[in-house]
Amino acid sequence: MSDTATLSPPAPVSGGRIRPRLLTHRGVVQASALLFDTRLLPLTAARGRVLAMWVPGATVYRLDEGLLLRLPAALRVVCAVAPGLPLTREGSLLTAAPLTPEERKRLPLQEGILLVRNGEAVIIPLSDSVREDPADWLDLTAWQSVDVVSLGTPPAPPVIVAEAAPFDARTKLHGVPPASPQSAAVAKGLQDALKAEREGRTSSAEKRGEATAFPMPAMMRQMLERLAHLGEGPAGGGGQRGTGGSGADSAPPRPTLTVQPQTEAERLNPFTRWLKHTAARTLLMTGLARQVGQRQAEYLGRMMEMFEKGELDAALRHAIPLGGDSDQPAAPALSVPHARENLHISSGSSSSRMGLGNELLTDLKTLYRRAFEQLERAGRIEEAAFVLAELLHQSAEAVAFLERHNKLQLAAEIAESRKLSPGLIVRQWLLAGNRERAILIARRHHAFGAAVELLQRSHPEQAAEMRFLWAEANAESGDYAAAVDLLWQNPHTRERTLPWIVQALAFGGIPAARMLVRQLELMPEDAELHARILALLEDEEPEHAPERKEFAEILCTAEVTPRLAAFARAALRTMLRDSQTAPHLFDRDLLRRLQNYGADAALRADLPTLPADSARSPFSQREEPLRLEWEAHDTGAMPVYDAAFLSNGRTLVALGEAGVRLLTRDGRTAAHFNQPAHRLVVADGGQRAIAIAPRGELLRLAKLDLTALRATHWCEASIQTFTPDYDGSLWFVATATDFLAIDATSDRFQALWRTPELTGAPVQITRNILDCSLLLRQPQLEQGLLGLPALSETWWKWHFALPSLVMRDRQEVHLKPDLRFAFTRAIAPSGEMAELAVRPGEQTDEMVTPLPLLNLRTNGSHPFEMNFPGDYQPMQSVYIGLWLAVPYRDQAGVYVSLFSCARGDHSAAFTLKGAQTVSVRLTSTHLTLADDRGRVIVLDLATGSLLRDLRLH
Repeated sequence: MSDTATLSPPAPVSGGRIRPRLLTHRGVVQASALLFDTRLLPLTAARGRVLAMWVPGATVYRLDEGLLLRLPAALRVVCAVAPGLPLTREGSLLTAAPLTPEERKRLPLQEGILLVRNGEAVIIPLSDSVREDPADWLDLTAWQSVDVVSLGTPPAPPVIVAEAAPFDARTKLHGVPPASPQSAAVAKGLQDALKAEREGRTSSAEKRGEATAFPMPAMMRQMLERLAHLGEGPAGGGGQRGTGGSGADSAPPRPTLTVQPQTEAERLNPFTRWLKHTAARTLLMTGLARQVGQRQAEYLGRMMEMFEKGELDAALRHAIPLGGDSDQPAAPALSVPHARENLHISSGSSSSRMGLGNELLTDLKTLYRRAFEQLERAGRIEEAAFVLAELLHQSAEAVAFLERHNKLQLAAEIAESRKLSPGLIVRQWLLAGNRERAILIARRHHAFGAAVELLQRSHPEQAAEMRFLWAEANAESGDYAAAVDLLWQNPHTRERTLPWIVQALAFGGIPAARMLVRQLELMPEDAELHARILALLEDEEPEHAPERKEFAEILCTAEVTPRLAAFARAALRTMLRDSQTAPHLFDRDLLRRLQNYGADAALRADLPTLPADSARSPFSQREEPLRLEWEAHDTGAMPVYDAAFLSNGRTLVALGEAGVRLLTRDGRTAAHFNQPAHRLVVADGGQRAIAIAPRGELLRLAKLDLTALRATHWCEASIQTFTPDYDGSLWFVATATDFLAIDATSDRFQALWRTPELTGAPVQITRNILDCSLLLRQPQLEQGLLGLPALSETWWKWHFALPSLVMRDRQEVHLKPDLRFAFTRAIAPSGEMAELAVRPGEQTDEMVTPLPLLNLRTNGSHPFEMNFPGDYQPMQSVYIGLWLAVPYRDQAGVYVSLFSCARGDHSAAFTLKGAQTVSVRLTSTHLTLADDRGRVIVLDLATGSLLRDLRLH
C-alpha cells in the first residue's frame, strides 16, 4: 500500500468563518477520535500508536494531516499527555478545538473532522474512500509460532471426595467364599435369556440348536401321567391331554405343567410332594437348557441342589445374584404347597403356564431366603447379610439387619455403595461414628432433613446432633437465618443461636427482619433492638416493604407477650400503609393475624375497612414494553465487568484488576475487596460470593464473605464454564472433561460429585433449587457440497434433578429453525432451550435485500420476533424459564431485550449508548445490568420499577 493518498482539499465552514479562541483542547476531555500527525511523526511511529490504541469497533482514516483513529466509544483523555490530537464530538463533527455555543450553531450537518489551520476552522470530510485497514500494515511473512510451556506448576485437578468406595461383598463380608469361576458366565447367560423372554425374542442357546438339551426321562414322564390321574374327578375333566397338533408331521409340543388341588392323601404323602417338586424342577431345567444351554442349566441345577441339601459353603460359592428387585415375581410361580386345578403335560400354550423367568427366580428366591434364615440362626451374620444384599438384592433389608447386629460400618458401606436414599446413607455413617463423611454426603444431596427424620424414630440423641450439624453447615455457607430457625424449635438450644442472629442482623435484608423477632424473644427489654425495629416499621420506602412484611409474618408465629403484642399493633399500621405503596405485597390474612395477635379493642374499633386485594397486574403481563435509554455521556469513570444485586439491597460489582466493591443503596462504597474480579458467583442468600479473574488458561478464584466483609484468595483452577450462582455450599462447574459440584466451603478445590466424559465442549450451566442443566457443543466434520468436508456442530443438553443429582435427560438438541445463521443458544435450569437467529434476505436477480428481523425461539413457548434497523453482534443470552434476556450491540452501544416467557412477548428494552460490553444477571426477581461505561442498573421484575441506576467513579 502507498504511504501517500490524494485527498480533496478541506472545505471552509459555511455561514461565515469560525476563528476558535483555542487551537486544541486542554485539560481532560471525552475524546471520540485521535489524530496522529504524520508531519510530526514518522508514518511507522504513527501506525504503532494507532495499533496501541486500537479497540474492537474502531476505524482508521488516512488524511493529509495523518492517521485518524475514530473510537467506538468516547475515551477519557488528558490532553497534555495524549498520544495524539484529541477530537470531541459536536453533533456529526469531530472537533479538535473547543467551540462556543454560537460557533456550534454555525456548524454544518455533515460527517467529518474540524481542525484549526492558520487560526481558522476548516472541515475535512470523511468517507469510505479514505479508510484504511490496520491489518494491511502487519507483515506476517517472517512470523513463526512457538509452543511455550509454563514454568510454574500446573494446578492439580479438583480432588473428588465423598464418592462411594467400591464394595465387594465377597471380600468385605467375613466368611463368604470366593465366587466359582463359572458363576459369572452362567449369570450372563441367564440374564440374556430372561431379557429375551421378556422381549419375546429367541435366546442365543435356542438359535444354536440346543433345544434338545436336558431331555426329560421316560420314567419321569410316566410318573407325571400317573399323578395326573390321581386328581381326576367323576367327570374326568382333569386328565385331558393338551393337543399341540395332529398327524405324524406335527412339531413336538413344548410341555407345560399344571397342578390340581391336593387331596388329603397327597398332603400326607411325602413321596407325592417330592415327585411333584422333582417333576417341576425337571421341566424347569428343560426349558432353561433350551434358552441358556445345557452346561449352564446343569450348573444351576447343581447349585440349587446344594442349597436344598444345606451345603451352604459350597452353595454360596456357586450362587448367582437375582439381578435386582425389578426382576422379582409378584407372587410365587411354582411351589409345592400351592396346588393347581390339575396336573398334566400340555402340548400347547396354556394360560396357567408361567414364564421361565418367574419360575426360576421364584425357586431361587425361596432357596436364598431359606439359606439366609439358616445362616442367621447359626450366628453367621455377615454371610447372612451377603445373601440379602448380594443374592436377593435386598440392600435396605441387609443394612437394617447389619445395624440390628451392631455391624454399623458395614451397614453404612453397603447403603452408600448400593445408592440407597441419601438420608439413609447419612444416618448410617453417623451411627457408624464417621461424622465427616455423613456431613459431606448430607451437603452433597441436601439430605440433613431426611437424616434427622430417620434418626428421630430410633436415635433421638443422634437426631439432635445431626440437627446441630445441619445448622452449622447452613451457617458455614452464610445462611445464618436458616441455622437459627433449625435450633429455634428446641427452647434449650435457642441461646446457642445468638452469634448467628448477630451475623444475620449485620447482613441485613429479609433474613435480618426475621432475626429481629428471634432476638426480641431472647432479649425482650433491649432498648437498642426496640429502636431498630421501630426504624424498620416507620420507614416508608417501598423497597423495604418485603422486610417489613417478613417481620410481621414471623412475629405472628412467636409466643404472645405484652411487648410483642405492642410491636404487632405497630406492624399492623405499617402493613396498612404499605398496602398503598406496595400493593403487590398486600396480604389480607396477615392483617387479620396481626389484629388478633395485638388484641387491642381500641385498635380493632378504629381499624379502617381492609383494602381490596390489589388488582395491579404484574410486570410480566405488561402490555407495552418498558423502554429505558442512557446517553453516551451519562457514564461513570471506570468499567464494571459484572454486578449482582443482593438480598439486603446492596450491590456487588466486579471492577477487573481494581477489585470488588460492595455498594450501598445510594451507590456509596460500603467495602472494597482487594481481589481481582471479572466475574462474580453469588450465593442464593447473598452472604457469600466467589470472585473470578482470568489468568491465561486458568481462572483465579477468591472467596468473599459479605457479612464479615472479608476476602481471601482460594486457588487457581482450569474451568471452562460455571454457574453464576450457587447455594452457598455446592458450585457447579465444567472442565474440558468433567461436570463437577465443587465444595465452596472447603479451603481446597475439591468436588463432592462428578459426572465424567462430557459429550462436547461445555458452553453454559444454569441452576435453581430444583434443576441444573448443562449445554454442550460438539464440533464435527461431515460431507458437504461436492463431497468436500464441512464443519458442523452438534448441541447436547444434560439435565439433572436437584438435590438428588440424578440425571433426568441427556439428548441431542434439535433446535434447527429454517434460518441462515444462529447467533446464540441458551439453556434454562429446567433444560428448555432458546435460540437466537437472523432470517436470510430476499434474493432477486439484481440484489439481496436483508430483512432486519431477529428471530428468537424456545422449545417451551411461542417464537419471539423483533424488528431491528441495522446490523448487530450477538452476545450470550440468559434464560431462566420465566424470563429471557437477549443482549446485542452495534457501533453505537449495547442493547438488552427482556422477554416474558409466561406472556410470550417483549417486556423491556434497555439501550446503553457508548457501551461495548455488558454483563447480564437474571434471577426470578431482578435483572441486573453492568457495562464498560461504569453504569449499574437493577430492575425489579415484580413491579417493573428501576431500583438502582448507579455510576462507578
